[in-house]
Amino acid sequence: MKIDELYPSRFLKATDLHGRPSLHVVERVTLEEFDDGETKPAVHLQGTKPLILNRTNAALIAGFLGDDTDAWRGKQIVLYPAKVDFRGKLVDSIRVREPKVNARTQPAAPAAPAAPVPADDTDDVPF
Repeated sequence: MKIDELYPSRFLKATDLHGRPSLHVVERVTLEEFDDGETKPAVHLQGTKPLILNRTNAALIAGFLGDDTDAWRGKQIVLYPAKVDFRGKLVDSIRVREPKVNARTQPAAPAAPAAPVPADDTDDVPF
């Protein structure tokens, strides 16, 4: 039995990502109260447990979705595992980034118009 199975959490942990980034859709952001009386923001995601937002992750999301958490609803974010410094030790953590845009899903840029060819009756080509 794994330790995470002995102590399940109602919130996402780095081990829940299984070492891989994953794409998620934001349902809502709430304030969660803990037994010690502390209140922390949590981003609820479709199909998985909510993620408690530390200041770093909240600032990262706000950087690409804006600072109004109500506007995050329905938007995509990527969660990925990372090692971070916590009180002088490297610990497993979850970080957030903006989804990368797939070039195949982007509309093609309009082609630049071809340069006009001057009308010239001579075959002289300067070398």
